[in-house]
Amino acid sequence: MVTDFPRTLSLLRQEKKLSQKKAAEALGISQALLSHYENGVREPGLPFVVRAADFYGVSCDYLLGRTMSKEGATITVEELGDVSSEKGNVLRGSVVAMLQKKLLVNSAGILLDLLGKAGDRGLINDVSSYLSAALYKMYRYVYLISGKHSDSMFPVPASLFADLCDAEMKLREYRLRALAQKNGDSRQPLEFSDLSIDGLSRDYPTLAPALFSVLHNVSEELEKLVEIAKAMEGIIPHCHASFILDTLEFMKAGGRCSAVVAFGANLLSLKPCIEVNNADGSMHVGKKYRGTLKKVLPLYVRDKLTQYGKVKQDHLFITYSTIDPSYVELVRQAVEEVMEFREIHVTTASCTIACHCGPNTLGILF
Repeated sequence: MVTDFPRTLSLLRQEKKLSQKKAAEALGISQALLSHYENGVREPGLPFVVRAADFYGVSCDYLLGRTMSKEGATITVEELGDVSSEKGNVLRGSVVAMLQKKLLVNSAGILLDLLGKAGDRGLINDVSSYLSAALYKMYRYVYLISGKHSDSMFPVPASLFADLCDAEMKLREYRLRALAQKNGDSRQPLEFSDLSIDGLSRDYPTLAPALFSVLHNVSEELEKLVEIAKAMEGIIPHCHASFILDTLEFMKAGGRCSAVVAFGANLLSLKPCIEVNNADGSMHVGKKYRGTLKKVLPLYVRDKLTQYGKVKQDHLFITYSTIDPSYVELVRQAVEEVMEFREIHVTTASCTIACHCGPNTLGILF
């Protein structure tokens, strides 16, 4: 049974303000069985699905999560509206919104028309799914920003949709990248219309200016990012990143130190400092501290902040993996005693640090 069914069944009952007992009586089943259906413990047969659809006044497709329309209506290509071609159906809004609507609608129209002429169904599906996921993600954010509606109309919770959309888009992008490589090496590549400026201007005289504007605007934004990346590359050699490990258990499990070394470090209560090499991103063992984290962490902070002649005091990051908050506060206080930073950010460590170093790992980056 589709996983949306239990959730939809429960929401429909709540919309009618019915208790499980009353709904079960109306549907001719026990309250316990309805509870099982609503919680996904058991799957109903087709007769119950039809009966529930009739009772709640929705289609079976809606109950099963196959459509967001309660009537279960499916839309054909001929029935789809096209605001770009309807004179009397103009989207209202600011001038900026109107301009962006025309740019995006016209550009998407050219792209999908080109795909249609190429005739590769897989390519059409991948590009359409990528664009649909991007549109879905943006709409969900606007929906959240509005703050006026319950998030229950969406089967994917608000805490997950952004990452899942990113994953879907990355999957489609990977397929497109692989197809681009394959098509370049193929003896029978896909045939496209002339994609040059002259070709697009000839084939799409009305729509092409919108696409050219989108390509130009995005190119300008990407060039800004390139400049930011160059600036960051210049900063990297002047950045410090290091971490204190509580134990070497995870390092031993990952084959990065022997069992003897791990045993000795634990026996002597050694807390090694792992430092990042800014030149190549590699990590190496620095100073080995001895004692409890409560004793070691302030010493580590003092050593690192006084290691350099001059420190830019704009931002400092305290990064950790599953550690008691009191240690984070201890490090914050140690930092403030040695040096005053404009902003101190507390962040969780990436999966690379967490998996290699284990819990109770904490570091400072500045």
